[in-house]
Amino acid sequence: MDKRHVLVLLTISVLSLSFVGGAEETVTVIDEAGRAVEVPYPPERIVCLVPSAGEVIYALDEADRLVGRTDDCDMPLSLLEKPSVGTASNRVNVELILDLNPDLVIGRTGALFPEEIEEQIEMNGVPVLRYRALDLGTLFPMIEDLGIILKKEDEAEELGDYIGGHYEMIKDRVETLSDDEKPRVYFMSMGHVDWTGGADSAGSERIADTGGVNVAEDLPGSLVYVSREWILEEDPEVILYSRVSSSGEIPKAEDYEKTVEKTILSEPGFSDLAAIRDGRLYLFDISMASGLTEIVTYLQFAQWFHPSLFDDVDPEAVHREIFERYFDMELEGIWAYQHKPT
Repeated sequence: MDKRHVLVLLTISVLSLSFVGGAEETVTVIDEAGRAVEVPYPPERIVCLVPSAGEVIYALDEADRLVGRTDDCDMPLSLLEKPSVGTASNRVNVELILDLNPDLVIGRTGALFPEEIEEQIEMNGVPVLRYRALDLGTLFPMIEDLGIILKKEDEAEELGDYIGGHYEMIKDRVETLSDDEKPRVYFMSMGHVDWTGGADSAGSERIADTGGVNVAEDLPGSLVYVSREWILEEDPEVILYSRVSSSGEIPKAEDYEKTVEKTILSEPGFSDLAAIRDGRLYLFDISMASGLTEIVTYLQFAQWFHPSLFDDVDPEAVHREIFERYFDMELEGIWAYQHKPT
């Protein structure tokens, strides 16, 4: 992992007179928003508003430091035992956060964590780090930062190396592919057939990294609306559909088939798309496409795009290993699914 973005500056902060003679070590890191933030080293009471950060903290065996979370911080499931301060990073109760007496709050980047909320927290002397870790490029630095902050640098390096090893394998195999060998892919985002990932999206980057070509890669923006007619004209060779499930839901094959029938095949002309005719309509649970299981999505995409090139790869086995090794959970349900035409 790239260590250049981290300012490993240990400082000593004199505490208030109520802690006479005491001192608090702090460390300054550069968060995903590019800000240098001084935080306790290590923090004792963390309120986490970022699901992927909650996963990493748990994986580093530091979940006891978590005193609060948002509802979407639901993996591992044991985090549900922590008090909730709101539904998501942009819908939190500041009073509930402050009542937990945190010494660190981790919020999302951009509008997903409004500045006025951050200001209210910081006015009460609590530092705020911002992360989103929507793709592997931002996940690795967050793992490293949290490893430093929590004094778990060796464990964080091991975690990063585990995920990075799979990532490098994918890149090594697809880098020699010609453009003609890369399938044209349409990505149906967040349960909508007409929402897709444009030029600035993590989905577009994910498709490119795994040996595909996003048919919407030239459309400006991140989340882009396209017409049904546009999809029919593009006639993609592969369709990816990210299914949105409720918290704690265990996805089953029949759930995916219901989605195919009600949401995709019900669209006029879609059954004639090359991807659907050729059995290359793939569905996956959106919760798999973030945090530590993001790498499983990469492996699954690579195998779907290039079956012979990745015939020795078992994405489900990696998914199961992550659950058991880092979440202390057994993997249940079907998280990736291929619809085969009848």
